[in-house]
Amino acid sequence: MWFSNIAGLCRLSNQILFIDNHLTDGLPIGVYPNPSSEKLYISNLVEQSRVNICSLNGVILFSKILNQGTDFIDIQNLKSGTYILNINSKSQNKSVKFIKK
Repeated sequence: MWFSNIAGLCRLSNQILFIDNHLTDGLPIGVYPNPSSEKLYISNLVEQSRVNICSLNGVILFSKILNQGTDFIDIQNLKSGTYILNINSKSQNKSVKFIKK
């Protein structure tokens, strides 16, 4: 029998309770809020990932390693404008335009 709870997806057998917390596997990486003025959150990271904030002409302005799950970047020091956020890990890659208010 399978059921879900706060720990994730669980399977009940005669002898052992198996917990498999992979409910977020396969979900796309989320970047929010966009536009933002203070923090930019990145969700659904399946492993540590390097993120780069680049200008529209490709110059890297900021780089950071983010943890698995949901993490954030402090963007308060960026000038208002449009930027590109590149997220790279062994299994996930994504580029997103975002607006700094």
